[in-house]
Formats: sequence, C-alpha cells, structure tokens
Amino acid sequence: MKLFRSANRGSSLPAALIIVMVMCVMIAAAFEFTNGIGRHVQGTTAVDTAIGVADGALDYLYAHWRQVARKSANLAPTTSEFTNIPTPTMSYFADVKNCVLKNFSIVAVDPLLQPLATATTTPPKQTGRGPGTFSYTYLASADVDVQVVGRTVTQKVRRVFQKRIQSPWNFAMFFQDILELQPNSALQLTGWVHSNNNLYTGSNKLTLTDRLTTAGTWNIGYAPGDTVHTAQPTKPNYPSNEPPAQEDTFQAFGLDSKNINTTDTNPNNDSFREMAEVPNSGYPDPFASQRYYNQAGIKVLINGAGKLTIMNQAGTTVNAQSKGNDLAIYTAVTNAVKSQTNFQDNREGATVSAWNVDMSQITSANITWNNILYVSDQSATSGNHRVIRITNGNTLPSDGLTFVTDNALYIQGDWNTGSNPPSSASNPDSTQPMANNYSWRPSAIVADAITVLSNGWQDTSSSKNLNTRTASNTTINAALVAGNVPTTTGTYSGGGENFVRFLEDWTGKTFTYYGSMLQLFKSVQGVGMWGKANVYNSATLKWYFDNNFTLTAPPGTAVMVSYVQQRWYQE
Repeated sequence: MKLFRSANRGSSLPAALIIVMVMCVMIAAAFEFTNGIGRHVQGTTAVDTAIGVADGALDYLYAHWRQVARKSANLAPTTSEFTNIPTPTMSYFADVKNCVLKNFSIVAVDPLLQPLATATTTPPKQTGRGPGTFSYTYLASADVDVQVVGRTVTQKVRRVFQKRIQSPWNFAMFFQDILELQPNSALQLTGWVHSNNNLYTGSNKLTLTDRLTTAGTWNIGYAPGDTVHTAQPTKPNYPSNEPPAQEDTFQAFGLDSKNINTTDTNPNNDSFREMAEVPNSGYPDPFASQRYYNQAGIKVLINGAGKLTIMNQAGTTVNAQSKGNDLAIYTAVTNAVKSQTNFQDNREGATVSAWNVDMSQITSANITWNNILYVSDQSATSGNHRVIRITNGNTLPSDGLTFVTDNALYIQGDWNTGSNPPSSASNPDSTQPMANNYSWRPSAIVADAITVLSNGWQDTSSSKNLNTRTASNTTINAALVAGNVPTTTGTYSGGGENFVRFLEDWTGKTFTYYGSMLQLFKSVQGVGMWGKANVYNSATLKWYFDNNFTLTAPPGTAVMVSYVQQRWYQE
C-alpha cells in the first residue's frame, strides 16, 4: 500500500506540468485570437472611415460639378471645365486621422463609363423617353489612403453624375410649388405627376396610373392652412409597383431658382413668371433664353389706350406700310385681335374686359413664322381686369401653335380638335378627342391663369345665376402652363384638380383634356380665390396625358433640367 501511494504521487507532477502547458497554449491562443479580432476591427474601422471620407469628398465634388454645369455655356460641359474644382483638404474631416485623399476628379464618360479621349470632348447624348429626353454622364472619383496595422490600404470610391434634359411635356401634371390633390369626385391622372415642393393627397377619389413623385415630402393629408377639408384623409390609389416616391428637383424650362432675386432692383429676375413676361430693357436678364416673348414669331403689345403694337420675331414693328411677310403678319393680327368685350368672372368678383383673339384668322393666314404667338395688354393688373380670350381654336396651323400671354387667359370652346370631335358631342366619347378629318398638332398655352369657357358659353349670361350658365361638353388638346393662387390660412388653392378654372354649371357635362399641365409660378393678375359661391359646378373630368408629346413638342424652346447622383460603387 505504501509503495502504491508513493508511485501515485510521483506521476502527478508530469500531469500537472502538462496541464499547465496546455493552459498556457490556450491562453496564448486566446490572446492571439483576441489580438487578431482587435486588428480586424481596427482595420475594418479604418477602411470604413476611408470610405466615408471618399463618399463625403464626392458629395463635395457633386455640389461643385452641378454649379459648373449650371453656369456652363455648353449644354454638356466637357472634362476641361471641371479642372478648377478644388480638392477638399482633410480639415473638412477634422476627426479623421491617418487618411490621405487623392485622385479627386470628375471626367466626362461614354455610356459604358469609359473616359473620353480628350478633355475637351463633349460627352455623347444618351436618349431616353422620346427624342426630347436625354442625359450626359460623368464619372467622379475619390481615392483615400489609410494606414491599417502598419500598412497602407487604398479605398477607391466612384459615383456616376448625370445631367438630364427632358421635355417638360413628359409630365401629366408638374407643380413647381406645393401640389395638393384633393378631388371631391373621381379623378384619374395618367402619366407622370410631380411636385418640386411638398405633396399633399388626402382623397381616395384620386387614382394615379403612373409615377407620383415629389422633391419634398409626401403627406396623406392637407396642406398647412387648408381648413376647407375636414374629413379624415385617405390615401390615393396608385399602382402597386409605383408607390409615391421622392425624386430630384427639376429645373422647369431650364429656369434656375438661383437666378431669382426679389430684393434687388432688377425687375427681370423676380420669379419663374418671367418666362411669360415682356423683359424690362436696361436690366440684365438671366432668363432671356427662356422667355417666350423673345422667341415669339409674332408679338402683340397693347397699351392702356387700346393701341396695338405688332412686331415680328426680330422685334421690328410691322404696319400697313410693311412689305411681304411683315405685311401678312400685320394683316393676320389686325383681323384676329378684336376690340374688347366685357363679361363677368365671379371667381375674380369683377367684370373683365377681354381682347378677343380669333385663332381662325391666324391659322388661315399665309405667313412664315415659328408658330409662337405672344399677346399682352401691358396695362393689366390684379385690379385692372384686362384679359385675353382665344376663340375658334379648334383648328390650328399644321405645325402646331404656342400661345403666350402674361395676362389672365380664357379659352372659349374646343381647342386643337377639328370640328365637332366625338368627345364634345352630346353623348361624349372621351377616347376620341379629335374629329375624324383632323390630325393632332403640337400646342401649348402659357398664361398668368387659365379659365376654360365651354362651347355653350354666353357672355350675356355671365352675370346671371349659375343655373343659367349651363356648360356643354368641351375638349382641349394642349399643354397648359399657368400660375395658381396658393392655399393660405382658412382657404384652399383648389389643388391640381382645379388648375384649370371654370365659370359655368358643368353638372352632367364632360371636360375632356389631353395634354400636360404645369404650374410654375403664382398668379399675379388672376388672383381670385377658389371656393367662392356662384362660380361653377364641377364637370366630369376626363384627363389624359398626351403621349404625342413624347415624340413632338409644341413650338418653342422648353426643357426640364435635373442634376442627379447615380449609383455609387467601389473599385
């Protein structure tokens, strides 16, 4: 027994040593594992920091790229125009250590993102929806060196920038300002709908069949100040694969809000309404290329005494002594522009004095021009109700027509439909907005505010009760650009559903519309608020985006510009 116990004690020492050695190995392995995790975390953190620096540098580059692109004389700037963009110093990233920013650049590229051969080469046009939509692509680069556990690691981050140019007529409805859509009866909008501000939809009577986007926020509810709507808001109907989404801000007609200044002495840069106004001479004009007055082939200015000044596109006054085409222009205008007639506009709460423009006299004239007609009574104000009314516009010139005024405008009867279209018959067929013997012509109408007077309108009934102002079915095929009267405390703008104004009892009648509606400014002359009594009863609205606009734009230069950051990736 003694010998046995002695032998047992002798064998315990090697066992203890083995255990100690195993524990040491395990501790060393654990330490190495922990140290490895620490190095991995340190490396991952450093790499993430480097990517964050590169991403921030590309945001900085995007802001400068967009500014250069806006000011460039070229529609598509070249690489050489961006060489003076400064590289941000690491002071922009004050909390970041051991990082170096390099290869900070932007280059024009082809559709495969390959840099162009020379810095002065214009990037190729990439076409989109219709010939009026295209884009130019640029590749932005930022490399960041970072120290990771005693070695240098380079993170290469790339981002695609695009300057997009598209036709403003690609939108069924576009609002520069807040867009409210609160229809009381069923309203279906086909085509793209967009607000450059916030979007408010609180009615399930609204149905969208395509994109609904906003540069601001989408709200199922009512705009601030709108106390007219008190019912619980309901969401609109939209395609399951096209929910309302946020989109970039678009520069409508290429108009840049950075050029607007209401505090200086320059009267030519006060709002986007400049596009419809006559420029003031002697002042800089940042919107010269967008002004329809400058583009118009025929300009008609009317003074407070009712005298007409008629000019050709060059601005040369034409008269009875003119020759050739200038004489033809003078004759057509004097036959078309009739003396003023008065009627009551209950929304304005005033009698308006209308210059009547008989479009049949323009359409039938043998003149050479660019089909842009500008007419303005320069004495009109919000209190001096001098307005323009266009009549007999069911047939337009074969190349189309753009009609522009900075006054409140009234469209009486069918427009761009031919005679007696099925959509305006007593039993209307809104899928047939043109007469069988008439082909569609590209047309746009631009004004301070737009009111539609039906085929059944009578001036003599305008001051009578609403039940005597009975509308008849009417059709308009044209893009419409105008202002609105925004919602203020206790009021409602009327929303997109009342962008077109009415003065008749449309109960049981149909207003068929094919086109593209754009609100770009606040009305200055047609300032009567929506919602007054004895103004109108709603029509059945059959509104459609006119797909013809994706192929052929109305006369005149009009583009929608946006600057976007596309996909981000690492090399």
